[in-house]
Amino acid sequence: MSSEQTSPSPLPSSPTTTSSPVILYKPPSVQKLLRTAAINLVLPFINGLMLGFGELFAHELAFRWGWGGTRVFPSSRVAAPGVEGRGKADDGRGRGRGRG
Repeated sequence: MSSEQTSPSPLPSSPTTTSSPVILYKPPSVQKLLRTAAINLVLPFINGLMLGFGELFAHELAFRWGWGGTRVFPSSRVAAPGVEGRGKADDGRGRGRGRG
């Protein structure tokens, strides 16, 4: 046996000042709820509007350039300014925009 006696090592002493615990969850505030609602409800609505107007613009452009396969409703709009009518679509009423 050794002449030295082992004494239990002292536990590390806790600091005299207590530190606050780490909070992992904070309840949602009204501002966070409004921000989340704006992102999830308003942005998809704006996105849908932009897609819809883009589709309308592309269809109108295709119609005015005379690309085939564009459906035109009402039929009085079949002959656009600058686009010649084709076959039965040109009924001789003229190319005005008024009702006739």
